[in-house]
Amino acid sequence: MEENCEQQEEARRLRQLIEGLPARERKLILLRYGLAGQPPLTQLQTAQLLQISRSYVSRLESHALEQLRQGWVHGSIDKKQP
Repeated sequence: MEENCEQQEEARRLRQLIEGLPARERKLILLRYGLAGQPPLTQLQTAQLLQISRSYVSRLESHALEQLRQGWVHGSIDKKQP
């Protein structure tokens, strides 16, 4: 029971951190990891959908994941763009 509460709290916290990302990075993370109710997409599929290059998807994804890591540790996200 306690473990389930912790998992729910962690999921809530992660959703909150994702919502704090800039719009493009938020959409990219939701698409790449299947967090919006659809299967996860590859970088190429995400790039085609967002009409950007695959290498730009890679850079944005790396930046967004770093922002999420920092937010997880420090409790908030620095909204600077890459």
